[in-house]
Amino acid sequence: MKKIGVILVIVMMFSLITSCSRVSTSGLEEDVLELVNKKLADMDNISATKVSLVHNEGNKYSGIIVFNVDGEEAMFDINVICDGRSFEYEIPELDR
Repeated sequence: MKKIGVILVIVMMFSLITSCSRVSTSGLEEDVLELVNKKLADMDNISATKVSLVHNEGNKYSGIIVFNVDGEEAMFDINVICDGRSFEYEIPELDR
């Protein structure tokens, strides 16, 4: 589990603002999943497998992100803000 934390902290450091070409919730889920996996591309033992978001209000979304680390699943909360052109995400549990 310690290994998961270290690897996911790396993901957290890369929670950048990026293109948000789709405005739908499902489109935003795909965009976030794609970005996270791009950031993890050089790591063989970890990948994001699912992002599930709920539109809260305005431009704010929250949900979960699921990672596969060496065959084990790890689930974390995720918050996303999207202005229609770009988005930013954070994984609060990893921000500690």
